[in-house]
Amino acid sequence: MPAILNDISNNMNDKYKRRLAKEILYFFFGALCLLLLWGFLETKNYFTNNNIRKQNAENSRLTFQIDSLGKVNVLDEFHSKQNKSNISELIHKGANEDQIDDYIHHYETKFGNKDIFQKKEELKRKKTLAEQNLVDTQNKIVDNYEKRNILIWGLIIFFGILYPLRFAYNALLWSFRTLNGKK
Repeated sequence: MPAILNDISNNMNDKYKRRLAKEILYFFFGALCLLLLWGFLETKNYFTNNNIRKQNAENSRLTFQIDSLGKVNVLDEFHSKQNKSNISELIHKGANEDQIDDYIHHYETKFGNKDIFQKKEELKRKKTLAEQNLVDTQNKIVDNYEKRNILIWGLIIFFGILYPLRFAYNALLWSFRTLNGKK
């Protein structure tokens, strides 16, 4: 095979050899650009997945803290008994879970230990924000379908648009030179 290429190479003049060498370089440059695009997408996913692992650890830590504060009674003994009595009365009246949860929240806010209650509410806000950040970060991952589409568009741009545009430019340039040379 190299002998055939060598024969072809000897029969071609330097102008055509240079042109062919340029075309080969352009082709491999386009392939390298596609490879770099793929590497960029993989690197982005790698760092995004690391960020997700960190956020999951933070969410677990916040959940643990909220659960440990949930075991601490915010109300003193008198208000705790009064709260249980009121909840029983609400259940007898047919209140649903949301109504009972609202009642407990308002009762603890009014009569509970303010420091513990505020800490619990702050942790719940942090957890809600952390969960939203986690969802946002998970949405940033480029899945295989999206990667394939991005690489196909890169292929179309590099080889489907840039190559024909280059050939059209060279053809127009050649035609103008030919017309100007005949005058």
